[in-house]
Amino acid sequence: MAFPKRQVHNRFSLINHEIKDAPHWVCRRHLSQIFSFIVLVLFILALPFLVVGTVIWGESITGAAADSIWLIKVGATFLGPFSGVLWYLVLSHLVLKRSAGFLMQLVVFLGTAGVIYLLVATGVYHL
Repeated sequence: MAFPKRQVHNRFSLINHEIKDAPHWVCRRHLSQIFSFIVLVLFILALPFLVVGTVIWGESITGAAADSIWLIKVGATFLGPFSGVLWYLVLSHLVLKRSAGFLMQLVVFLGTAGVIYLLVATGVYHL
């Protein structure tokens, strides 16, 4: 009775096999991650404009759009400080033509978080 021949794989043969089959899904995964990053940055940059729109016209909109208004308000509550820092970075590089220091970024972050806290605490901005 003959035993079946056992295949022996070392790590190099597995790596070469995976690399050979990889191009069809690796490129798609990287493109998906890049696209997700770009969408997140664009959403954070557009957040102040979305918040102003929801504060001005948010009370008069009902129905399915009310859920998206709630999502924008929650997103602004948690992502607002990051949006402030990102806008500070963009404006300091494009308008002021200088790099933004870490201490000033921290001041902008904490200042934006403080303003959001005061708006929520006083009831001007409610979820």
